[in-house]
Amino acid sequence: MTAFWKRLSLRKLGLVVTAISLGLGFVAWQWGYGALLSWVEGEGFRAMLSHQVSRAMKVEGSFGRIEMRRKFSADAAAFESVGRAGEAIGSLDAYGIRGVFNPWGILRSTWQLDRVDIQRGKFALRLPNDAFKVPLPRGKRPWYANLMPHRFYCGWIECPRADVVFPFQGKEGRVDEMYLTATMVGQDFRYHGWNGTLKFPLLPYLNVDELRVFVTREMADIEYALLSGLENDPAYAEISARVGMREDKSIRAKVNLNEM
Repeated sequence: MTAFWKRLSLRKLGLVVTAISLGLGFVAWQWGYGALLSWVEGEGFRAMLSHQVSRAMKVEGSFGRIEMRRKFSADAAAFESVGRAGEAIGSLDAYGIRGVFNPWGILRSTWQLDRVDIQRGKFALRLPNDAFKVPLPRGKRPWYANLMPHRFYCGWIECPRADVVFPFQGKEGRVDEMYLTATMVGQDFRYHGWNGTLKFPLLPYLNVDELRVFVTREMADIEYALLSGLENDPAYAEISARVGMREDKSIRAKVNLNEM
C-alpha cells in the first residue's frame, strides 16, 4: 500500500513538473514573440530592411509602416524608391506588400524572404551608365554589425498588376497591367509576365500573352515574348532578343511577325 502511494505521489510530482515546464515555456514563447513583434514593427527594423532592399535593388527607397502577421510574415503599405545614378532601375514602387521571412537564413548571414506578394507595382527601367555612378558613403559601422546578416535574398515575387516602363532606341515603351512574377538568381532576376498591354511607338497596342526575361548587369535577355492583337485582331509577334546594357550596347533579335 505504501509503495502504491509513493508511485502515485511521484506521478503527481511528474505531472506538476511537466505543467510548470509547459507554463514557463509558454510564457517564454509569448515574451519572445512579443519582443520580436515589437522589433519588427519598430523604426529600427523598418530602416534596416529599407537599407538592405535598396542595396540589393540598387535604389534609394524606404518601406512604409510594417505590421507583423502569423508565421513570420509581415505587411507593408508601400515601398517607394528612385534608382541610383547610373543604374538600370529608374524607380521601383510597390504597394500592398506581404513578405514571408525565413529566420533560418540568419544562420547563413542572409536576410531571406521566401515569398513576396505585391498588390500593385510600378517599375521604370533606363539605360545604365557607369560614368554616372556615385560611390556609396561608408559610415562607421556599429559594433554589432558583424553579427548581423549582410546579404539579401528573395525567393518568389508575385504581382498581379504591374506597370513596366522601358527605353528603346531613344523612345519610351511600356507594359500596363501585367501579371508579373520574379525569382532571384544570384544577384540577378528572372521575370515571367503575361496578360499585359504593350504600348510601343509605331505599333498598335498589343496584348502580352507571355514574356520571359532574364536581366543581369551586362544585358537584358528576352528569352521569349508572344504578343497578339487586341479585339480579335489576328496580328501576332514572337520575339527573342538580347540587349546589351554596358560596354556592349548591341541588340540581337529574332522576330516572327504575322499580319503586323
